[in-house]
Amino acid sequence: MHSVHNFLLHTEIESIPLAEIGQWALTAYKEGFEHILDENNWDSPLYAVTSRGDVVEVFGHDPDARHASREATAVSIGSRWEWARKLATECVATDMRLFGVSDVSIRSPVDHRPPHGENELLRYTADELIGKICTHIPTRLSTAYTAACGRSPQPSIAGHERRALAAQYEAFMRCDTPPFTPTGYGMTPYTYRAHDLTYESEGGNVILFVDIHT
Repeated sequence: MHSVHNFLLHTEIESIPLAEIGQWALTAYKEGFEHILDENNWDSPLYAVTSRGDVVEVFGHDPDARHASREATAVSIGSRWEWARKLATECVATDMRLFGVSDVSIRSPVDHRPPHGENELLRYTADELIGKICTHIPTRLSTAYTAACGRSPQPSIAGHERRALAAQYEAFMRCDTPPFTPTGYGMTPYTYRAHDLTYESEGGNVILFVDIHT
């Protein structure tokens, strides 16, 4: 399965030529996250979006990735940063099945957003979705743990889903800049899809999108 992962980074974008930001972002990703990947996690960088609205291509000659970057360039420059934040938040919300949205991680990297009308996520901004996660997921977890009380400890689909959701929500709660969680804490590409590689710098100003096979 393929899924789009989102990496929050920080650099002095005003002092680095645009042509160099892509290479810098790739280096930051490789140094900060690539060591976490296993032999099954083939990765293909797609593009990066800066807080000033630049779309930086990092995919070489990959036609699918080039197609994916066109989605970002179709957004107006002034709206691209919030669009990128929203996409990262949608990935996290989808994996948590917020509003009952089914997992779309098996979509191709050029079709990583659900089509309009398929689910409720598209109605909200990134900040609104973050608020919905904070209010909806604890209730679901409480219900799931209550239902599990007194039952046989044998493995089950419900038990697996409960533990996965709990791990995702714990990752979300560690975010300094939601929905991006710090690396470490046992995070893997199988656990969470928005990662903070800023290392306590003055906030992120670049989001790198990478297709990772899981």
